[in-house]
Amino acid sequence: MEISVVLSTELKDEDWTQITNGFNQSFDLEKQPSDLVRYYTGNTFGYCYHAICRNAEGEIIAHSSIFPYQYLVRGREFLFGLSGGSYVLKDYRKEAFLYVDLLEELKARCLQEGVV
Repeated sequence: MEISVVLSTELKDEDWTQITNGFNQSFDLEKQPSDLVRYYTGNTFGYCYHAICRNAEGEIIAHSSIFPYQYLVRGREFLFGLSGGSYVLKDYRKEAFLYVDLLEELKARCLQEGVV
């Protein structure tokens, strides 16, 4: 399995389709890829950070995201990261630390780019 962190703008149409299917399967939803594209690009920055895990066949089996948002706290501006949703496909939930690994990869990338 391979985890990578990308921006919404770097995801291909097939990635969006797989992520949407994963959310639909995991949470009994009926979303379309366009719904998630709008959700993940509709913020001030026009993107989110996405940690995606692919199996050996290259299929997305897990996903977690962070929305970057600017906040003013006690007169100082901060770039915060807010969770935007996560899933691990049922067949892969036995991988006890997969979700933690997704979050660690997201955290590392966000911190690298000044998101706390």
